[in-house]
Amino acid sequence: GYLRNLRTDPLKIAGAFVKDMVGDSDLTAMVKSMNDSGHSLGMKTVAEYVASPEILDLVREIGVDYGQGYELAKPVPIAELAGQLQDLITSSENPAPRPDWPHPLPEPPQLPA
Repeated sequence: GYLRNLRTDPLKIAGAFVKDMVGDSDLTAMVKSMNDSGHSLGMKTVAEYVASPEILDLVREIGVDYGQGYELAKPVPIAELAGQLQDLITSSENPAPRPDWPHPLPEPPQLPA
C-alpha cells in the first residue's frame, strides 16, 4: 500500500535496466513495463543512461518521455554549467526558454518521401 500512495513525478527508470537493454528482450520488457506503469499513474518517465543511438531508439520506441545520458548531453562541471545558465539569463538580445532537465527525447528525423 505504501508504494501506491507514494507520488513522485517524474518516474526515473534506473540506468541499471536501461544500459544493457539493447539485444536483451527481458530488460527491454522490464523498461517498457516501468514506463507503462508510470504513464498509467499519470507520471512522466525518465530513462537514465541513454548512452548510445541504439538505446535512444529503444526508449523512444517504448514511449519514454525524457532521457539522461551521454547520447543526449555530456556532463559538464557545475561552475561551467552555472556560467552557461547565467549567460542565458542575462542575455537580453536573445532570450532563451527555461532549460529542461532532464532532456526531452529528440524527435526522430523525417524520412524522405
